[in-house]
Amino acid sequence: MTPLRSNRGFTLLEVMVALALAAVALVALLEGHARSLQQQLVVEEHIKATALARQMLLEARQIPFNALREDHGETEDKTLTWNRVLLPSLTADLRQVNIEVARPGEDAPLVTLITLVRK
Repeated sequence: MTPLRSNRGFTLLEVMVALALAAVALVALLEGHARSLQQQLVVEEHIKATALARQMLLEARQIPFNALREDHGETEDKTLTWNRVLLPSLTADLRQVNIEVARPGEDAPLVTLITLVRK
């Protein structure tokens, strides 16, 4: 008597196809995880840049109106640079202050904050 097909188990071809599908799924999952980690680093950098810009903006507001000047600098770990730019305002008792935070060597800022400083 010949055994029924359902009692014979899986063929080698079926096992190989299943393993190939599992490998493709695993590669897709790992790729998604890697992209997620990369995005997390980008978000952390933007958070750090925003915090630095806010700190520089608060410091600019503490400087007396007539002593306020353009300035620049970088973080201690040299991962970000900042520029304080003064722009003319419509009235003599106001100044527009822009704080730009960027990566070293890049022209486009990651974050730009703008405020008005009153005399």
